[in-house]
Amino acid sequence: MMNFKCSTLIVVLLTCLQACRGPIIDDRISGKYRILAIDTYEQAALEYESTPGTYKEIIAEGVCAVGYNNKYIIVQQHPVVQNKVDRSVTNYFIVTIQLSPGKDEPFLPVAPLSFKDFETQKHRLGIDDLAFTKVYYSLD
Repeated sequence: MMNFKCSTLIVVLLTCLQACRGPIIDDRISGKYRILAIDTYEQAALEYESTPGTYKEIIAEGVCAVGYNNKYIIVQQHPVVQNKVDRSVTNYFIVTIQLSPGKDEPFLPVAPLSFKDFETQKHRLGIDDLAFTKVYYSLD
């Protein structure tokens, strides 16, 4: 009887510890932007803090790498399809850090870009040297 109570208590404590741990990634990128992943690295998403403590997802889970300067955040992402990361597809995004005029909301990124379009946009914006400096999980 004592062993059963002790075992039950240990299971309950371990469950609480698992449930109470923080996110696996909570990385402030720039200003009000962060990368958040709760349980797995592949859940990493780019979020924007619209009001203190309230976040809006800007780029869905699957974010694997970012780079940034004071004007832009570049993002590399593998889309998540049916709860599985599709590593055969790589999307690229360029997020403008400045806010929309008259609103406390970010400019939303253009639809996912191919690598060629991404490089063209970087050149057009004068950020050819902006590189992915934070990698959250391997692209392999």
